[in-house]
Formats: sequence, structure tokens, C-alpha cells
Amino acid sequence: MDKLKLKLNIIDTAEKVFLYLFAAYAILSSNSFSYGTKAIGFVLWPSFILGFLIVLYRVLNVKDYRKATGFAGIVLMLASIGASVLVNYKHSLKQNLIICIFWCFYFIVLYITERDKPMENVKKDIEQFGKFFVFYTLASTVVSFYLMFTNYAERIVTADTDYEYFRGFTIGRLWGTYINPNNGAISAAISVIILVYFIFKNKKIVSSVLCSVAIFVELMYIALSDSRSGAVAMGVALAVFSASYLLYKWENKNALMKLSAFVIAIVLGVTGFLVPRKLKDGYNSVVTFIIEQVDENNGADGTDDGNGTDKDSDGNGKDSTLSLVDRGYDLTDDISNRRFDVWKGAVEAFADSPRTVAVGYSYKGFTEQILESQPENYLVNNDYTVFTTLDNEVFNILVSQGAFGIIAAAVFLFAVLKNIFKNWFKQKNENKLMISVLMAGIVSLAASAMFCSVMFYHNSPNTVIFWLMLGGLMHILKHGNEDENNE
Repeated sequence: MDKLKLKLNIIDTAEKVFLYLFAAYAILSSNSFSYGTKAIGFVLWPSFILGFLIVLYRVLNVKDYRKATGFAGIVLMLASIGASVLVNYKHSLKQNLIICIFWCFYFIVLYITERDKPMENVKKDIEQFGKFFVFYTLASTVVSFYLMFTNYAERIVTADTDYEYFRGFTIGRLWGTYINPNNGAISAAISVIILVYFIFKNKKIVSSVLCSVAIFVELMYIALSDSRSGAVAMGVALAVFSASYLLYKWENKNALMKLSAFVIAIVLGVTGFLVPRKLKDGYNSVVTFIIEQVDENNGADGTDDGNGTDKDSDGNGKDSTLSLVDRGYDLTDDISNRRFDVWKGAVEAFADSPRTVAVGYSYKGFTEQILESQPENYLVNNDYTVFTTLDNEVFNILVSQGAFGIIAAAVFLFAVLKNIFKNWFKQKNENKLMISVLMAGIVSLAASAMFCSVMFYHNSPNTVIFWLMLGGLMHILKHGNEDENNE
């Protein structure tokens, strides 16, 4: 084995170990039973140390990575968050530095792929992590259903930060094992599209049946978590995957066939959004029917209070093991569920001073500073809560890093889109299915980022797989054609 191959093997092994350690950290930090426990430390420090070493190696060998797609944008993004943290060092410095470390891992370790790494190895690594991701979400979903049907519900408030989250089925929706059911539902949607990929790839009956069962399970979590973000992610993922797959398949067909690919994609996208919503309605109908039947039977012998609540031996109320999915509020007057007011407040905060326009407040410091400078701003003055995130990654960047951050993000996005449009049709057949699923996952998560934090300021399994998918897609598009080096 020559020195180059040995070097690549060592780097590749280190990156794989980091990936799964960092993913384990993200999983434990997103799980309602492990959040805030000492167990996180067992993967936190090894992943941070190994990640730091990989970052250091790549910085010292920057000449080998500067041709990566969006490299200039990456430099600007890291500079923008660094400038924001330095200018706002008096506010939540420790927490902001942690986000800076995460960004180094996202951009420098997860996103950038070794130029000389064999294409088959790149795809194999993505497939293996895809299986890991599906296994994680399925396990979480199954345990979540167990909690639901054993009538488990718990509210937790952390002692140090007063952060509130739930376990099991409570306040009208399935939280299960996830701290945030919207993030859980988005994970389920990404798992569905990965499972669709394996159905297309393997084409074996047993495998297809098992994947189909797993897809139904994941769709049920999206339904019972009552997550519109999850439903949107599901619809977008199906639409993008089908559009990409069909356009590749009909690449040499006429314009009408290509147009029909978009029509089919739109139909499947709408279907992907509606299925979880209809599954929720169907579940509620069944539960309502069962409760009504139980009420009629129990009401006849006096063991029920007439409201569908069973009585224990002491006559105390006891929740039914079947619960309706109903969050109990009407979105008719505000379809955004406060987001429009939040985003308006974000713009007002951004325009507060030349400093905030230029470099923002920092992500962990913006709430405290807005309380001081704009106490009437909706973000800190409403009848619900003091907002610490803006439920939109664009507004998160705008407030946290100002115009510098927005410009940096635009430079990075332009490079990504340029690579896609330049190289998408130049791929070998064996790469096209992988490209389609990566496109689906990336666009789905990007769409979700318009309604919640996904890839920049919230470390979760969704964040990890987003940067892995995006880096893999950029590498395959740029270097995936044997006949042409698309640099």
C-alpha cells in the first residue's frame, strides 16, 4: 500500500468514527430520556476531540480542499459567525463558541469530502449512514408508540434553564422520545425517502415489503405527532425525488414527457403532504368511535362519568389509553402559528442599529440584547413566550449575523446551485438514483428550515444528515463522471 492510500485510509477511518460519534451525540441530545444526562459526555468529548483533529488537519492542508464546492462561501460563513461572536462577546459567549465549533464540524468535516476518495466509497458511506439513520428513527418511533399506548405522559422542566419539554403522548400530540416532535416528524420523512431509495435499489420482494412496513410506521408518527413541518417535509421529499428520478429516466424523451415528470412530481408531493394528515383524521375517527362505544357500555352500569373517562377503584379519573390527536388551538386566524409576527420582530431587531445590520446580535445573545434595546419587540413582548429561535434559518442568520451572514450564506448557496445546474445532467447512470435521494433529502430539510431550525443553529440528527447529504451530493456531481472532470 503506497503512502497516499495509507493516508486516505487513515483520514477516512477518522471521519467515519467522528460521523457516528457526532451522530450519537446529536441523538442523545435530542432524546427526551437522555437529554441533560451524563451519558452524553461519553460521546461528546471523543467526538469533539476527534473533530478538532480533523479540522486542524484540513486547515493545515487547505490547498487540498479549496476547490470544494462553495469553499469561498464556507470561509465567509465561518468569518461571519466569528465576527458576530467577537462583537457580542459580552452575551452568552460560551454557548456561541459551541455553535462556532459545530459550524466547523458541519462545513469542514461533514460537508467537505476528500477529493481523491473513490466514488464508490462515497456512496457506500452515505448508504451506511442512511441505514443507521433509518434504524434510529424506527427505534424512536416504535418506542414512541409504546409510550403512547401505555398512556405515558410527562412534562419536564430543566432546573438550570427552565427549558420545557414532554415525553409520550401529551397536550394532544405524540412527542414520544423526541424533545421536539416537529424534528422527529422531519426525521421520519427523511427516513421514508431513504427507504424508498432502498426499495428502488434492491428490488427484492422481502426487502420491499419490510421497507414498506417501515414507511407506514414512519408516516404514522408524522400523523400522530400532528406536525405540519413533517408533512411538508414528506411532500417535498417525494416531489423532488420523483422529479429527479423521472427526469433522469426520461432524459432522452420529448418535452411533453419531461413536463409530465413535473406533473407527476407535484401530484406525489401533494399526496405526500396529505397522507399523514389523512392518517391523523382516520386515527381520530377510529378513536372517537371506540370511546363512544366504551362510553355507552360503561354508562349503562355506572362505571363511567359520561365524559369518556374511566374510573379507577377509588373513583378517581384515569386517562383513556386511546387519545385523540388534537393540539387544541385554531389556526384559522393565523395559519403561521405566530411565525409571521416572529419574523416581523426579527426584521425590526435586525434594523435596530448599524452594528446589528452589519453583524447581528449572535444567536445565543439576541434575546437578551433585544430585551435591552427593544423591549416592545414581539420576540420578547407577547402573551406566549420569550423567543430564543425564529423558526426560520434565514431569519436566524439575519438576526444572529446580520448582513454579513446573509451575504455569506448567499455566496455559499450560489456555488451549490451552480454545481447542481452545471453537472446534474452529466452523470453516469449508476449515480442517478443516489443523486435523486440526496436531492430529495436536502431540499426537504431546506424546506423544513423555513419553519424551524434545522442545519445551522440546532444540532440534531437532521443537521448531521443534511450536511452529509449536501457534501455527498456536491462531490458526486462534481467528480462523478469518469469521462469528464467537472472542476
